[in-house]
Amino acid sequence: FRKIGFRVDAPPADSGITYGGRQRIDLRGDFDNNGSIDNLRYYLDSSTATGLPNTNTRSLHRRFNGSDQVISHCVTYCRFFYFDRYGMPLTSDPVPAPSLVRSVKVAINVESTVPFRETTAQYVNLNPGVYWERAFTPQNLK
Repeated sequence: FRKIGFRVDAPPADSGITYGGRQRIDLRGDFDNNGSIDNLRYYLDSSTATGLPNTNTRSLHRRFNGSDQVISHCVTYCRFFYFDRYGMPLTSDPVPAPSLVRSVKVAINVESTVPFRETTAQYVNLNPGVYWERAFTPQNLK
């Protein structure tokens, strides 16, 4: 995420973010540092179950220049939050003007794909997990 917009400088498509949704983000930048602009997309496939014992898990994908790759089958929650240059949240989904975005917060929850211990009690969550979030303010989003 730190290379969002790296070497992207041709107006009017001057934003490193081309689409900003709650469960999908499309980025532009020279991510592999080879001198050409790449297209990168992260998205959560929330409509298709992973087929694993933990039925809450979904697949997180990374599409780099058209090549799709599953990053994880353990994701139960993935959201992208967008902020303008004043730190104010851009709450529309998707963001109507991605060029206004100056920072992005990523929030992800992952859980074990199989139960830690079998039980019939419905109120007990035996799929251990972790929640992670981080805000990114790439210097190339001006």
